[in-house]
Amino acid sequence: MWETISTILTGPNAFVVLIFLAFVSVILFILVKSGAIRISTPNMSINTGDVERNIIRQQLDYVSLHLNGLEAKMNKPEDYNEYLGKLIIEKVFDEYVNWITFNHINKSPAYVEIKQERVVSLIRQYTVKDEFRSEEFEDLIRKDTKEVIEALIRIREVYK
Repeated sequence: MWETISTILTGPNAFVVLIFLAFVSVILFILVKSGAIRISTPNMSINTGDVERNIIRQQLDYVSLHLNGLEAKMNKPEDYNEYLGKLIIEKVFDEYVNWITFNHINKSPAYVEIKQERVVSLIRQYTVKDEFRSEEFEDLIRKDTKEVIEALIRIREVYK
């Protein structure tokens, strides 16, 4: 193989071959830069940033809408409860954003259990009402966290 390459590059048509390779390289560069070509291998990804940004955007939209729905259910008319509800939702949203940005989300039981406990501990940390510290509520949060993780994985699969 190396002998063939050296023969081509030292032969009479070497200048034409080099110009052709340079032209093909420029055309390939332009196609990749414009987004017409994406290269994705296990070791390298070129021009897949838009896909990844779209996945992250869709995942963030999902958790934002999901938590806004939970906030509406949690809030009571009293100002203090409304403030606590918003604070808890903000903290859980921040946790979800960390999961999305680190992009290690998976369905393994150990991963799901760790994330469930993380969300439950966040809620315990900022909650004063006994109804949000009950075993039933914690089970509801664990179930909801598992559903969120599964939804985030589905979003990644759909938009990839």
